[in-house]
Amino acid sequence: MEGRPKLSLDSDKDNNMTAERAAAIGIKFGLKFPSVAVIRDSDPSSEMISQALISGLLAAGATVYDADLISVPEALAAFSADCGCILSVGDPDEDGKVSSIVAYSYDGAPLDNEEIHEILRQEAKELPDYKGVGRYVRVTDAEKKYLSKIASTGVSSQGYVIIDCGCGSTSKCAPQMLKAIGADVVTFDAYDCAGKLPRHPGLSKTNLMNIANFVNASIGSIGIAYNGNGTRLALMDESGKYVPGDRLCALMLMYLQPTVAVIPFDSPCVVEDAFNHPLGLKGEPEPDRKLIRAKNDLQSIITAMKEYNADFGALNNGTFIFPELGYCPDALYASAVISELAGKRSIRNVLEDIPVYSNRSFRIDFDGDMKKFANKLEERIGYYDIVDRSIAGDAWKIILQHGTYTIKRSDTDPKKLVIFAESSDLVYLITMLEQAKDMIGFCI
Repeated sequence: MEGRPKLSLDSDKDNNMTAERAAAIGIKFGLKFPSVAVIRDSDPSSEMISQALISGLLAAGATVYDADLISVPEALAAFSADCGCILSVGDPDEDGKVSSIVAYSYDGAPLDNEEIHEILRQEAKELPDYKGVGRYVRVTDAEKKYLSKIASTGVSSQGYVIIDCGCGSTSKCAPQMLKAIGADVVTFDAYDCAGKLPRHPGLSKTNLMNIANFVNASIGSIGIAYNGNGTRLALMDESGKYVPGDRLCALMLMYLQPTVAVIPFDSPCVVEDAFNHPLGLKGEPEPDRKLIRAKNDLQSIITAMKEYNADFGALNNGTFIFPELGYCPDALYASAVISELAGKRSIRNVLEDIPVYSNRSFRIDFDGDMKKFANKLEERIGYYDIVDRSIAGDAWKIILQHGTYTIKRSDTDPKKLVIFAESSDLVYLITMLEQAKDMIGFCI
């Protein structure tokens, strides 16, 4: 997942995990945190890596809470009050064969690179003798605690949902959770199949192919697929159509109508406009709502959510964060919310009402000083009638009444600026492009 650092030692010549490296990492984290929770996904190598990790933690004197095969959101519900850190084993690289390790803080946010480096670069210390070996605790009630937490949110559903757990860590909890909130649930691959690779952290249209025919044949049903650790999902509407990640994000914004939401800086108009057009199914939106834009990675989204006290955050790939539950992406709760919406209104009809957007882009030669360009651009923006503007590094997003455009240095050619404009009105789109050209012409 974007922005979620995987652990490796400074001495590693590559990023491939081994049992020896996992044990060494366990020692480092055991010296830092008095208590640590360990979970894993269903990858064939995850059990080996998790056991090696646990041995290192115990050797360092830490208390280890081992919940074995559960999703990351479940772990947060079960351990956030007891542990300084949650270590999740899984998510091997697409070309790798061995599971990696990801560290989460007590509030569910992944540890950032600086925090991880500080832990792994600790000076070597003498390990305790056998009397100081850590305590091992086998945890079996994580799922129960998570279901209780979901019940406390009040979410309920009359929807018909077909879910595909991909034999991943959501296999046990997801069906029970959806049934508990009232949904009519049909499950696929909702079991631990030893030796079967879990889904890659990313999800795409192909992950819904197993249930596509069943969704098409089941009138009024929607289809949901989870990734291997319960942090992302993919959606299929009642007509069996895959819902792209940006439209899925738009759907959540329209339904939940958050007071403060954080989305990626480069979100398309369909996401930007969704925030300003709530469905109204949850009553009147709060006044003075605010949309915050951050860099397109998980760490940046979470940092902005904490800074602005946001009640919702998302990436445009099926990743959703609900601070009331924690800062860990939670695909299980997101599926409950989607199921609740599907029980009130057809998701297909909601999506069909969303406008179709056109876009245009062009490039301009520029080999000058970006700092001087930025100063002139900020000065020039004041001459135009804009709704809002956001800055992320050397990129600017200009929000107008009926569209947006971004200005940034090209990723492939540093001597060019790229302007990308988007609107549901083609004439307005052309007008925006002319405005952008005029603005940049003044600045260069």
